[in-house]
Amino acid sequence: MEKLFEKPFGSVVYEPEHNICYLAIVGSPSFEEYKMIWLTGLDHATKRSSRRIIVDLSKMQKSGIDSKAWLVTSYLPKARKALGDNLKIAVLYSKSLFARIGTDYVVSAVKAVSRIEFKFVNSIEEAHAWIIQI
Repeated sequence: MEKLFEKPFGSVVYEPEHNICYLAIVGSPSFEEYKMIWLTGLDHATKRSSRRIIVDLSKMQKSGIDSKAWLVTSYLPKARKALGDNLKIAVLYSKSLFARIGTDYVVSAVKAVSRIEFKFVNSIEEAHAWIIQI
């Protein structure tokens, strides 16, 4: 595992063996911090042609509606242009009910406009096992 980015509000890690990018969001990041994590992850996934992404939201408490709106309206089109729709994304839900509701909203919006394959999982191990399947 190769740490690519680490801040108190999140991290990006790369696993070269299976070409997986891991993004983790922690606490209640500001709008700019939230964007920084996602854009850093996209930059590294693009450089490595990674089509497997694990998003760990288990320690995220909340994100603002502006963050969710940005993710759907700005980030998603940029990510689809850079990586295409042939992606597998495993998501570890936040323990926070409000963050879970926001995650459901984002995933529903993404599924409506793309063929990206999502799976909600309960652990990093489960995410890894699913994402490396062909």
